[in-house]
Amino acid sequence: MTHNRFLWRMPGTVTTMLLAIGLFMFLVPGVAPAQGSLPVPMVIAHRGVVTETITENSLQSLDAAIERGYTHIEVDLRPTKDGHAVCLHDRSLKRTTGIEKNLDDVTLAELRELVSKDKVPSFAEFCDHAAGRIQLMADIKDSPRDLIAAFAASIDKTMTKHGLFDQALFIGRPDIGRRFFGKGRLAWRAPLERVQKSDRANDEPGKYYFIFNHGADFEKSDVDGFHELGLLVVVSINTFHYKTGDPIQGGLDHIREMISLGVDGLQIDSLYDHAVFK
Repeated sequence: MTHNRFLWRMPGTVTTMLLAIGLFMFLVPGVAPAQGSLPVPMVIAHRGVVTETITENSLQSLDAAIERGYTHIEVDLRPTKDGHAVCLHDRSLKRTTGIEKNLDDVTLAELRELVSKDKVPSFAEFCDHAAGRIQLMADIKDSPRDLIAAFAASIDKTMTKHGLFDQALFIGRPDIGRRFFGKGRLAWRAPLERVQKSDRANDEPGKYYFIFNHGADFEKSDVDGFHELGLLVVVSINTFHYKTGDPIQGGLDHIREMISLGVDGLQIDSLYDHAVFK
């Protein structure tokens, strides 16, 4: 068994697969890489393309990720007071909007009176913009217990409407993510030895899970071992992983190393994307 058979289960139209630099590259319908072929099948924009003028998780960050050629965008999800999924990393609106309110203290209608959908879109608005252009890595953040059911239903309804489940990756709160088991792939964050001993590894786990961790957590033997089980390996390389030393150089070094190990995806801060889009 090789891991390549688990890479994609594309709905609808037939997807063209190109063999380039010894690795498979998969083209999202309507999206072309910025320049040349990608060095890994999946390149995921962490919170979109974020700059001094582009806010994380915004529609502008989504458009920029598509323009640069990312295959996926990682988007943070939290609920409003009335259970609608919204694209926001923090519980509080203050850091990204300056508004002194928690998201789960306002309804979606009240949120829209406070800030535009361009800056803090609902997940429905975000997916309206993303559908057919890019795929999703959904990072499910904390939710008050009484909002979980409505929050999960909001995510489910939106992704079903746009056919975004089949290639979706889920990270974040596992108790909510499990509600999407069998629809998208769920993150499995565990060392190889533990995964090999798990009952979940016995029945084509690559259909339901992917391995997700930081660059420092993988060696060649780990990547090869996960691939033997049919599991995709996606590596997170973000500046906050590097508490000491130069975070830029540290991230670039890990990107080069992970590509050489044959990982299947990189979730990166956009400041690193010059190392991926040649």
